[in-house]
Amino acid sequence: MSRKLFAAVAGVIIFFGVGLVAYLYVDGKAEYLQAYQPTDLLGSPQWLYPLEGDQGHRILKPMGLVVRRGNIYATSADGRVVVSDRQGSKYRDLVTMEDSPPPTAIVIDDEGRTYISSAQGKDIRVFDSEGEPTDEGRPRQSKLKVPVGLGYHQGHLYVTDVGDHKVKIFSAGGELVKEFGGFGSRVGKFAYPNGVAVAPDGRIYVADSNNGRVQVFDRDCQFVETLPQPTAEKDKVLMPRAMAFDRLGRVHVLDTLRGLVHVYGPGHKYLFNYGQGEVAGARLRYPNAISIDAETGLIFIADRQNNRVAVWGAEPKPR
Repeated sequence: MSRKLFAAVAGVIIFFGVGLVAYLYVDGKAEYLQAYQPTDLLGSPQWLYPLEGDQGHRILKPMGLVVRRGNIYATSADGRVVVSDRQGSKYRDLVTMEDSPPPTAIVIDDEGRTYISSAQGKDIRVFDSEGEPTDEGRPRQSKLKVPVGLGYHQGHLYVTDVGDHKVKIFSAGGELVKEFGGFGSRVGKFAYPNGVAVAPDGRIYVADSNNGRVQVFDRDCQFVETLPQPTAEKDKVLMPRAMAFDRLGRVHVLDTLRGLVHVYGPGHKYLFNYGQGEVAGARLRYPNAISIDAETGLIFIADRQNNRVAVWGAEPKPR
């Protein structure tokens, strides 16, 4: 075989070999991304593994958590925001606020800015994509009393404020554009609201914590309904703290006192709960935040008293 012919054959083999490897990689990644996606409304998520940080980046009593572009951002009680990949193979600190009150909730906007609330500090701080402090988009402190929960939807920051028991909506420029609620037990009123989440259709879900309920409002902040309580007394929602939505349209409501996640289907029919499994490590202790990765279906929970992020997902499909 001539050198030219040999080089041509080798080139073809290398070309197709690289193509095959790339195909298998992409196909394998696509398969992984879909492995934990829920397909059954009644399918309960399974406990998978914990994210606890490594020696230099421990996760301590996380209160806030958000998933963005395959990374998990968890607040740590010592003032840090710890960033991890989905599997916990690498960790880093995005933000360190050593001399500040402990962070409560966290959310990231479309520009990559990170918003961190502090109930003790009575403020919301903003950091750019590199973790540097910025005033861009920062809510006016004069409009805040004791900010707790954070949500983000279509260019607006949603804040639950337990200082006046309201939900406040801020523009991308940090201006207060709307607020609703106030203290009380009637519909549309709140008692120490914690979490706030906006569904894809624009409806606003508020964890009305001390009233032991989740209230739903339309995009104009008008009351729509309260999520029904489960029939069984042992399953009653005691203190909801956060909500998240999966691709089946189910609402996952985190109950910090019971250490459970209550799941509601379309039409807000109560389906089941999870979080107190028999498997070692599968029991939540005072969880405070929940975020669902749309790409993979993986569920990440700030499992505060266990000093970790607990990862759950649909039972993986056989390969």
